[in-house]
Amino acid sequence: MTVKINMIDIKETFKEVLAYLEHMVAENKITAVAFDTWLSRLEPVSSDENSVTLRAPSEWAKSTVLNRYNSLISEAFLNITGTVPEIKIISDEDTVEDTSPSSENRVTPQKYEYTFENFIVGKSNEFARAAALGVAQNPGREFNPLFIHGPSGLGKTHLIHAIGNRIKHDHPDTNIVYVTGEMFTNELIEAIQKQDTASFRNKFRTADVLLVDDVQFISGKESTQEEFFHTFNELHSHGSQIVITSDRPPKAIKTLEDRIKTRFEWGLISDIGFPEYETRVAIINSKADEMGLYLSDEISSYMATRLNANVRQLEGCIKKISAYQQLMNTPPTLVQVQNIIREILSDDDIAPIGSERIINDVAQVYSLKAEDIRSKSRAKQVSTARKVAAYVIKEMTNASLMDIGADLGGRDHATVSFYINDISKQVKNDDVMRVMIEDIIMNIKKTASGT
Repeated sequence: MTVKINMIDIKETFKEVLAYLEHMVAENKITAVAFDTWLSRLEPVSSDENSVTLRAPSEWAKSTVLNRYNSLISEAFLNITGTVPEIKIISDEDTVEDTSPSSENRVTPQKYEYTFENFIVGKSNEFARAAALGVAQNPGREFNPLFIHGPSGLGKTHLIHAIGNRIKHDHPDTNIVYVTGEMFTNELIEAIQKQDTASFRNKFRTADVLLVDDVQFISGKESTQEEFFHTFNELHSHGSQIVITSDRPPKAIKTLEDRIKTRFEWGLISDIGFPEYETRVAIINSKADEMGLYLSDEISSYMATRLNANVRQLEGCIKKISAYQQLMNTPPTLVQVQNIIREILSDDDIAPIGSERIINDVAQVYSLKAEDIRSKSRAKQVSTARKVAAYVIKEMTNASLMDIGADLGGRDHATVSFYINDISKQVKNDDVMRVMIEDIIMNIKKTASGT
């Protein structure tokens, strides 16, 4: 049985299909990250008696939908229309007849390595991405400056380049200057040596958009901070957009001058945290699809569980898997992936991290002993350290709430859940707490790897 769906109908029908797919999230048939990243971005293009054509935002998104979610889309159409049409997925790189009313006005985006389309969104970065997109759409008028902070390897550089690429695409004549804190410092030193600071200032102070990556590098460098301060003032007074990234929020950059910290706080400050499990799975699958590599759900899940430090670590693993596949001409296996991860972690995090180590490290941060954290003391410092320990154990291990409670002196799972939720709220609202937690986790990883 076939049911003809015309172009007007397909738009309304596909809204119902998306609603059905979104309902699958509640039924745990698909994750919220997968729905938001892959399915919600599909657009109906055309339909006939036997097929429906949908548009994905990129070639790798198209590949992901076809490989992983085609059957779910078919199921949704069956439940909505009573028939299963052939699902065709195209991307903006494909050339097809588009019968939608807006097809004449559609602009095909250029391909870049860093775009908003290939940035995987999860709870840990959704606000930062939204802020970055707002800046890209309204440079100089929305959130100026925009300050994005977070540990290395979580996507700050991706977002800052995505802003530049989107602005350049929409406004080709815009003068966009990208620089790292180290590059800014080195170029200033060279300009002083050549006695040509005029050219240096002309380069940076005439920018329509200034993108500064890893600005923390200028801290402690008096001449560089002086020059950056005046550059910032000049650009901001003219309405030029400024975007800055750092490994920590302004007030946590200890040797950065207060007058510069204050200016960073004029606009919007947003953070990027460690990606949660679902986001890591989505990142793994998207990177694999980009490389033409198919990973089973078992392999993706194992990688996401084992590699939780940063996105670069995930990318490195996928590249190794791809290289193995090309050399051996065989699909990746779980055993092979386990060996690759073991190689990666041997230089980073091979030693197992248990609750005992975490409790000891947290105790040291608060000038306490591990026995204090396990004790019945309700002193504020002890109580806070106990909550932090519970939170970090949950983040870094697979321990259950009952196991964590046992390690913390016999607390029940409800109490441990309260500890974790309390610190989670503080991490979201208190930059100092977030930075401290990130430092604890990074120090534990370094200790575990022997570096």
